[in-house]
Amino acid sequence: MKKIMLSMLFVVLFLLTSCKDDTIFTIENTIGPGPLDDPFIATIYPDETTMMQLTVPRSMARDFVAREVVVEGDTVTPISSENSSITIDVTDDYELSLTPLKLGTKWIEFSGGDKTYYLEVQIMKRDIDFTKQLRILGIGNSFTEDAMEYLYHIADDYGVEEIILGYLYIGGAPLSTHVEMIETEARDYRYYDNTKGYWAYHSSYTIEQGITEQEWDLISIQQASYDSGRAETYNDDITTLIDFIFEHAQNKNVRIMWHMTWAYQATSNHSGFVNYDNDQMTMYNAIINAVQTKIVPDERFDLIIPSGTAIQNVRTSYIGDTLTRDGFHLSYDQGRYIAGLTWFKEITGFSINEITYKPEGITDTDQQAIVEGVNYAVETPFEITPSTFTEE
Repeated sequence: MKKIMLSMLFVVLFLLTSCKDDTIFTIENTIGPGPLDDPFIATIYPDETTMMQLTVPRSMARDFVAREVVVEGDTVTPISSENSSITIDVTDDYELSLTPLKLGTKWIEFSGGDKTYYLEVQIMKRDIDFTKQLRILGIGNSFTEDAMEYLYHIADDYGVEEIILGYLYIGGAPLSTHVEMIETEARDYRYYDNTKGYWAYHSSYTIEQGITEQEWDLISIQQASYDSGRAETYNDDITTLIDFIFEHAQNKNVRIMWHMTWAYQATSNHSGFVNYDNDQMTMYNAIINAVQTKIVPDERFDLIIPSGTAIQNVRTSYIGDTLTRDGFHLSYDQGRYIAGLTWFKEITGFSINEITYKPEGITDTDQQAIVEGVNYAVETPFEITPSTFTEE
């Protein structure tokens, strides 16, 4: 008899604590009252499980359900488990557990009895303090090498405390080659890393090894230069590559960047130049069109690095069309410096006006023209801005 009475007392206490009121449903650490047109709102992050305490009215408790839904206007549609963006679990004492699977804005419906409430969950990546750390992996080819060559020295000059850079290299590799490396698990990459101011070489890497080498904050991908202005080559290879990165990245907050490369020098004899009638402006405009139509609308990309526009901007200065060493690879001094500054400026948002580091062979006036061209490119990435440095 005592056991029965104790059990009944426990049930009563549970109802009084977990289902305190018959009219109020609440979710801790959220804002908003909860109906569809004014839902509860919360921000959570992809690298952790978020716990929230629910207060559930007695009238909802008997058949209480929490599920992910799609909300389009006034239309609410349940999501099947295989298409879920977030794992939802509610314990017996109404503690809500949310584990994000995808980024973006997601909706959770809570229902029971004749009541329904909604939680709008904004799954966002955490901010990065780039004064403390800069951890970047490039997946590409020699154009990635050109762009990242001076990035360590630029970041170090600015005062970034921890700099970890790396890139996976296969000469001339288009996106399709990186997908082939995923499918075959081939050890065909050269991997270069820079943590102390110089690049170290490692042979026979798989793409998975490079991605898991560090807890990268940012990973860049790009198309091969000869296909960079051919929008039809920006295809499912991008999805395959990004999905593989998200699956294997050690940092679940990793950001994906697109490296927008440059048009060839006007006198280039590269065989791929024929794709653009051997015309520099035709190639540049084709690159811009491909990126604007295929990359800009893709929400999986956090950043687009406008190296190609920065190069084109500086070409309008007194420096002219002299920024490659062979008609397509960047020159060892000015060209690579432009790309490195563009990466640093676009990624961090920091000013490059006071950077003192410059490679040997670059004059003070060169540096001013380059900094101007980079600033213009970051400000207006899909349009050439003429240089004010028309005379040396």
